[in-house]
Amino acid sequence: MSLSKIESALGFLVLLLSVSVFSSCIETNYTLGDSLVPTSNNLYVETASVDLKVGMKSADDIQSSSYYYDVGTIVSEEFGLTKVDLAATITPSDTGINFGTDPRFIDAYIMLIRENVKTFTTGQDNITQNLYVYPMAHAMDSTMVTCTSISDKDYIHTPVGKALLTSKDTVIIQLDESWARSLMSSTRAELDSMELFIKNHYGLYFTTDDPIEGTVGGRLNNFKTVSVKLGVSSRNKKGILRDTTITFDVGSVYHGLSTQVFKHSSKALEVGPDNNEEVLYYEGLAGIKPFIDAGILKNSIEAWAAENNVDLTKILITRATFELPFEFPDDYRTVDNYYPQGLYPAVYSVDSTDNVKRYTLLGSIYDDTYDKGDINRSLYCYRPDVTYYIHSIINKEKLIEEDNIWLIAPFEYVQTTSSSSSNSYYNPYMYNSYYNPYSYYGGYGYYGYNSYNNYYNNMYYYDALYSAATTSSETYYYVDYMNYAIGRINGNGAERHPKLNLTYVLLGD
Repeated sequence: MSLSKIESALGFLVLLLSVSVFSSCIETNYTLGDSLVPTSNNLYVETASVDLKVGMKSADDIQSSSYYYDVGTIVSEEFGLTKVDLAATITPSDTGINFGTDPRFIDAYIMLIRENVKTFTTGQDNITQNLYVYPMAHAMDSTMVTCTSISDKDYIHTPVGKALLTSKDTVIIQLDESWARSLMSSTRAELDSMELFIKNHYGLYFTTDDPIEGTVGGRLNNFKTVSVKLGVSSRNKKGILRDTTITFDVGSVYHGLSTQVFKHSSKALEVGPDNNEEVLYYEGLAGIKPFIDAGILKNSIEAWAAENNVDLTKILITRATFELPFEFPDDYRTVDNYYPQGLYPAVYSVDSTDNVKRYTLLGSIYDDTYDKGDINRSLYCYRPDVTYYIHSIINKEKLIEEDNIWLIAPFEYVQTTSSSSSNSYYNPYMYNSYYNPYSYYGGYGYYGYNSYNNYYNNMYYYDALYSAATTSSETYYYVDYMNYAIGRINGNGAERHPKLNLTYVLLGD
């Protein structure tokens, strides 16, 4: 190598070394320009915890109209009696029924196919239970959507069928001939119109015995299908004698109605939010549930703000959560088998579709960036997000009954769609009633959080209106009124008591 080339290479190395040395000495000054920004415009993220006063209140008239068929009775030491009855319409399984010429009655029976059972006491899975079937006293309609819609006056207390429930999955109940013959008297117009058939042929009411006083235990039976089978002998158009079995649906999800009737004695456990209980209870269906009075909650927030010199008119809450701790039981299976697998705030509000009051989850459950209240087995708590709700009650001058909160297990339903276009019809916040999977007659209320925050409503509305709907499924959330769960959370008097956790920013003048 020539001397000139060696000198050039050495010079290049010296240059690289100089750059490396000088670059390592450069310091970043993060305060650069601070003097040009007024300190009053600085934003600081703060956190706070406010004691959350939680009581217990029954969800007395929770919606219960669905395709879910539960019948049974359970008695527990904590909650007392829980009884589930079923009222349902009877409709032809299709519109092509033809009884033929000179039809004669052979027999009639109800077939119930059981899906599963629910018990909370060892050895109760296969106990015997008497199941009674009564005729309804009048036609059912779309207003009978809550667990209190039907009373003892709505069915005739003379059974048309009875069976002994055991461990068998298929149950057959022979029906009274005189009642069954009324189905054979159906006109052509009734057989071709489900609405007309329901109006003129009343449904059935299913119930079990009340428990023996002083006993604990029992079982809820869930049936996936219930149908009436009517055996008829008649002649066809060629005069040939034939035997035919005609099927009638009980509470069909497509054109009928079935409503669960829940009866609980746990209402006696109700306490106001100002209690000092160490343990609070959750019971599914229409049973006792943790309850938060919006007025007391707002007072607690205002007291915290006054104590910490926080101006609530200048606060921007970036995250708010209810922290609901519980103590893990000795048997971990209790949490898996009995506890609600999530708790989320619900309000009791008027459904604009039919002017009926229903429990509806807060619309923020649709925001996937927030906690949906799933049970946390590591931290032993539920932490549902309530950011929009807290903003709303802080800014609301006068709170009403519809602002109060019941903590209820959410039920997730995924609806498969094939739409390739988007419009506001698909927005679950504004139009969820079109997608109610549980009732032929309509939805269970709005999820747009309309009465609380118009800003967020509009945001969701326009997002849904102008975004491209290319997904093949939609997820909807409802209060779970179908699954019976029981559990505990810590009360106001416990060391680990409920709290409202806030992350916020104070805005300047």
